[in-house]
Amino acid sequence: MKKIIVLLILMLTTAALVPVKGQNVNVNIHVNIDRQPAWGPVGYTYVDFYYFPDLNIYYDVNRQLFHYTSRRGWVASRYLPPKYQRYDLYRMYKVVLTGRDPWIQNKVHKRQYAHFRGNRTQVVIRHSTDHRYQKSRNNTYGWVEERPGSPKTVTDRTSSGNKQQPSTGKQPGKTTSGRSSSGSTSRSTVSSGNTSRSSTTGTDRTSGTNSNNRTGSGRSAK
Repeated sequence: MKKIIVLLILMLTTAALVPVKGQNVNVNIHVNIDRQPAWGPVGYTYVDFYYFPDLNIYYDVNRQLFHYTSRRGWVASRYLPPKYQRYDLYRMYKVVLTGRDPWIQNKVHKRQYAHFRGNRTQVVIRHSTDHRYQKSRNNTYGWVEERPGSPKTVTDRTSSGNKQQPSTGKQPGKTTSGRSSSGSTSRSTVSSGNTSRSSTTGTDRTSGTNSNNRTGSGRSAK
């Protein structure tokens, strides 16, 4: 009889502890505010993806990967191709999405969020005074890789009332010419029909930028 009583007590104790553990796990999973980039919008404790209506691209907050289209379909990469260096992600509107593989619904997203194109009123984390963003304000993730030997471009800038110009890496009194460099970056090609992915290796090339040219920011993608 004593054994039965002890067994019942153990079972009741275990049952009482399980919900508490599960509750803690759920709270931890649904908070990733510290991983959000400084150019992300304020007001969200958890984000799976950002969608950029101006560029029709996605950003995976947890994996820190961009998803954009190419001839091979949807591509996942740590950085965007050089053609995106003229855009300023701090100024562009980001739609917050939850769930997996949002590019499968890309046609719906293009139509549903088209009215946000050109919207420059969204407050980003870097400009927030909320103490919850103390760590994420320092997550200054660039969106186009700067490689040795290539002209420097401002890929991690803040927006302000003054018009900003990209740096060409020149010093007063010295004349330098733009150089191009190439390197291999690891990418994943994502199939839009299902959730399977296959790894591929692509090569990006960054073209030299003449000091007389200016790089505009915050333009809508065509």
